[in-house]
Amino acid sequence: MAICSNFHIVMLVGITLTEGQPFMSEVWTPTVELVTNVLNVLQWKHLTFIHSNERQCWPIVEQLQKYFDEQNISRIVYKQSDSFFQINLWTSIHSQFFPHIHLVYISCSSLQKMNDMMRIINDFDSMSNRTTDFRSKSQWLLVRPSPNQNDGLVDNYVTIPDLCHVALIQPIQNENYSCGTIKTLTKTHCGGIFTNVRKPLSKSTIYPNLRFKWNKRHLVIGTLPFILLKRRTENNQSVYYGNMMKLLTAMSTYLNFTYELVEPVGEIWGTETANNTFTGLLGMSQKHEVDIIFAEFVITNERRNIMEFILPSMFTTTLGLIYKEPEGASLQSWVAIFRPFSTNVYIFLMISFLYFLTIYIIIDVVIPWYCNCSQIDDGFGILFIVFALFGCLTQESIDIKPRTRSSHILLISWWLFSIAMAATYIANLSSLLLVPKVETFSNLEDLINANDWKFGLLGQSSSATLFETSSVPSFQAAWEKIIEFNRTDPGVLSEDVFFHVDKALTSRYVFIVVNPLAVQMISHCKLKYSKFYIALQYVTFGVPVNSPLKKDIEQFMSLVFENRIYEYSLENHTRCEKEDKTSEIQPIYLGNIIGAFLMLFVGIAFSLFVLMVEICITKYNRN
Repeated sequence: MAICSNFHIVMLVGITLTEGQPFMSEVWTPTVELVTNVLNVLQWKHLTFIHSNERQCWPIVEQLQKYFDEQNISRIVYKQSDSFFQINLWTSIHSQFFPHIHLVYISCSSLQKMNDMMRIINDFDSMSNRTTDFRSKSQWLLVRPSPNQNDGLVDNYVTIPDLCHVALIQPIQNENYSCGTIKTLTKTHCGGIFTNVRKPLSKSTIYPNLRFKWNKRHLVIGTLPFILLKRRTENNQSVYYGNMMKLLTAMSTYLNFTYELVEPVGEIWGTETANNTFTGLLGMSQKHEVDIIFAEFVITNERRNIMEFILPSMFTTTLGLIYKEPEGASLQSWVAIFRPFSTNVYIFLMISFLYFLTIYIIIDVVIPWYCNCSQIDDGFGILFIVFALFGCLTQESIDIKPRTRSSHILLISWWLFSIAMAATYIANLSSLLLVPKVETFSNLEDLINANDWKFGLLGQSSSATLFETSSVPSFQAAWEKIIEFNRTDPGVLSEDVFFHVDKALTSRYVFIVVNPLAVQMISHCKLKYSKFYIALQYVTFGVPVNSPLKKDIEQFMSLVFENRIYEYSLENHTRCEKEDKTSEIQPIYLGNIIGAFLMLFVGIAFSLFVLMVEICITKYNRN
């Protein structure tokens, strides 16, 4: 894009011009105007102003300084020198202005010096132990004031292959030196290339790569399979899958980066050694060997010193128990047969039966003048009615013949009531006998006092640290028993989660683990998980300390949770949990079947009404 000036600023300076060289103010004026026009568009409020130390740069530097004062732009000014290539200087600039690092670089020196400095900045992130991000967060405005200077930077863009946001301003030699060009670094599939800035002039056209965020930068991500991140081997290569991989895929797409997953030596989470260094995955974070630590870490104060956790956390869970229910733990059949109904239902059922029996006998037997039928035998007739009505409750068909219309209505209401009660009882009893539900452990003390059970947890984990350092008596007692078990069975402190799962499936063993429901989901539905809470845990991934990637990743995670894109809800997605919900039987209480009793009482009331009508009709006919 070429921009032309409509006026000139004449400045006299003591510079000796060679024959044929243009008067320098003719060059400085369009250069200053080009820079100020671009800065007006960018609206930078603070920047780092760098210029070479040659006398040719002084007039343009002075003019730009005046412009900065007029626009109230805060700035730090540096003169390019040999000390300019020191790491501490660029580290200071990064820490002071990150994540909005704006730099204006006026170079009147040789192209080689400019290329050398840009090459150092291009490689600086790899030299700073992953604590800076000039690649994605620095925005450069390079200025070459003289049109006679070689445009070699444009021809040799490969010297800055990693920097994403670089614009170049240079005057064009014409009759009055009133025009200039603005070129910008554009990323392509073959790399970066300088192209002319498109009209209209805007921040997105000056720095088009801003919309591509991390611009396909390649990250090294440390990880370990656990619950939400799983691994399988295909063609001698590790393939990762699970909910966390879906999250990583979405994050890499949104932030526009590529990655490779690496695991620590020994596949361990990491513990602290004598010289305050960590091993395993935590050690990779402490040494800044990776860009992201993408694994299920419980947030602890100890870990905050060696990694920075990404918030909001992926999910909140609890420390709980995983175990297999022993075969003989179901209720005895003579007890289970009474469990479908609660006690108050049985009491109310007995009262209803006696009440109905009394009314039926009065209506159909005791009042001899009520019908024209012959008298039935008092002993056999009443006893027969008792057995017939009780048989209805058990779905037995007994031929009982009511003598009157009111007793017909009364008997129909009893049949409907009996059908409802019997169906409810049979359905609940069948489910209860097929899938017995017994909570073996209702709290941590039950586990500690269970002498025929062993229990353990992941060694060198946050769970182990919690039990080892806790001042809670139950936690201390549990840790002492784990240490006792470990003397004869080192597996109780194994660092392999699936070893604990297999041990729980094959023996009387309880696995104390973060997120027990998820462990049940990925292992076996025969495993049970505790319904009581041991400790609340926040689980997330992280980045090394002082990582410049944290801010962008947290913005992505906030976006994910605000839009409900990633909802961690095992209760709604776990096959075992769904089966558990459908098979978990609760006793039937009176409130659950009150409708059946109401139906019975309505039938009794209606039959009594019919009885009164029939009595009135009978008396009327007699009279």
